[in-house]
Amino acid sequence: MKIKNFGAFVLYSLCLTAFGFAFVSCARIVTPKGGEKDVQPPSFVSSSPERNAINFKGNRIEINFDEYIALDNATDKLIVSPPLKNKPVIGSKLKTLYIKDLDSLAENTTYIFDFGDAVIDFTEGNRLNHFSFAFSTGNHIDTLNYEGIIYNAYTLKPEQAKYVALYSDTNRQYIKEKLPDYITKSDSSGRFYFQNIKEGDYLVLAFDDQNRNMLYDLNTEGFGTSTCKIRTAKVDSLKKTDNKTKNIKQTDVDSLLFNTAEDTIQKLMSAKLINNYELQIVTALPVTENFEFAFRKPYEYDTNVTITLNKHRDTVTVFSLNKEGFSTIKAEINDINGWSEKIDLSSNIKKKNDATTTGIFRFSTKEDTLAYFKRLQTTSPYLLNISQSEGFTAKIISGNDTMSVKFHLDNNNPKVLSCDKELSSEKEYTLLIDSNSVTDIRGFSNEKFSKTFVVDSPDDYGSFVITLKDSSNSDMSVILSLFDLKNNQIGDNIITKSNSGNQIFSDLKEGKYRLRLIFDSNGNGKWDKGDFETMRKPEKVAFFDKIMSVRKAGRQLKNGIQQYRTITNHRYKILVYCYFLTV
Repeated sequence: MKIKNFGAFVLYSLCLTAFGFAFVSCARIVTPKGGEKDVQPPSFVSSSPERNAINFKGNRIEINFDEYIALDNATDKLIVSPPLKNKPVIGSKLKTLYIKDLDSLAENTTYIFDFGDAVIDFTEGNRLNHFSFAFSTGNHIDTLNYEGIIYNAYTLKPEQAKYVALYSDTNRQYIKEKLPDYITKSDSSGRFYFQNIKEGDYLVLAFDDQNRNMLYDLNTEGFGTSTCKIRTAKVDSLKKTDNKTKNIKQTDVDSLLFNTAEDTIQKLMSAKLINNYELQIVTALPVTENFEFAFRKPYEYDTNVTITLNKHRDTVTVFSLNKEGFSTIKAEINDINGWSEKIDLSSNIKKKNDATTTGIFRFSTKEDTLAYFKRLQTTSPYLLNISQSEGFTAKIISGNDTMSVKFHLDNNNPKVLSCDKELSSEKEYTLLIDSNSVTDIRGFSNEKFSKTFVVDSPDDYGSFVITLKDSSNSDMSVILSLFDLKNNQIGDNIITKSNSGNQIFSDLKEGKYRLRLIFDSNGNGKWDKGDFETMRKPEKVAFFDKIMSVRKAGRQLKNGIQQYRTITNHRYKILVYCYFLTV
């Protein structure tokens, strides 16, 4: 075709270009906008072989879904029951999941490939939970199911990612050495599912598989055990529409109580200098009364230190009584059963300017409001040059009244000092510590310190009064504990008999609380975990099924009572009376 003039050629070219852009635009595939977001996981469509197929002799399986899929850590998440000697190869392509290299299948066996939540859709990442695929290498396939949930035996919270195994042979040594008949894993809510299992009686074992061998064979692996009976029951002839049987589960338990493994080997967790005068040692387990700390030659300061322990006896603090403090520490710690550790530290803590140039230190007091049932305390950054009985003198001012008080070293922390006077509630006070009242271990004097605070009253608190009634075992020992909603324990445990009258948790701040009971079957005053060798169950733990609210007594009617009722563990009726104390 000839173009007679340049203008016509340009016009022709522009038309072709515009047409080309329009064509490309119309042909481009774009993601449609609008509409609801896809929240559905992939759905199974078909497979080769079919699900629950029998007489399978191949070495490859393909499973098709209704949308494009991806696999999330499938190699680690896939669990095969019974376990295979050689791991197969797993992968995905478009809408297909494939399993290949199945070269160690046994004859006349039902196999279950449990993928957990490894299958997700490619675009949105929606997970297909509890997906499994079963087939048989013989002319029969097992089709019974069993499911449950794992709870921590002490906290009653669900335990996720725990292996759960079924054993038809309940011999303890066999279980520690042989792979289970069936195995799966608990999900994020603690639930576990078994499909395509054989009728029979099984030991159910949940455990941590720390060495990844699918066996419970380490003392450091937590565990939980129970038993279950899996049966096939025939459908009632009046309701039956064919000659098939109905697969059901009959089980003695609906849940497993999991015992967290406890570290029984003592070891040094850390040793560090808090400052040039304070060494902190943290151990894995509480130290005993036989614990010893000693400096190694030539750093022998044995008579120039004081040692304190925290409440749980797993933190040891060594305070230097030398004016120079610690520079290089070479020490050894010892305890029972031959445990010994060496400590080698050099002090690299820079001294603060106020300590080196001004030669003073400052007390601190946290409370702006002091609880009416507590003593006023103040804290020094370093040890003071005073004895336990000596203390030092300060002043407390209230209005026009001034009283002289003594502060003495606290028994648990020698840097904390407690006032020897009880203060009246609902009053404002000012603590005044004059300068040069006392010196610390370095020889530095305190600077003047003033702090204004208020003492609250009983009206700012409430109390629980708990009454237990046990119709079958009035002599049962019970341990009561109170927690806030952040799971912090409030106050100490109450150890009592189940019919011993009222038990009181007093001086509680306004808020919400939970009550826990431990049924102390052996009466030793503590919770005891289960034992695998003897199949002893852990002592039962129960949480009161209601959240209990405490309001300030001043906001309640005098002698106001709130009552809760519940039934726990089928034997205990727990009557909880919440009294709001008034002056």
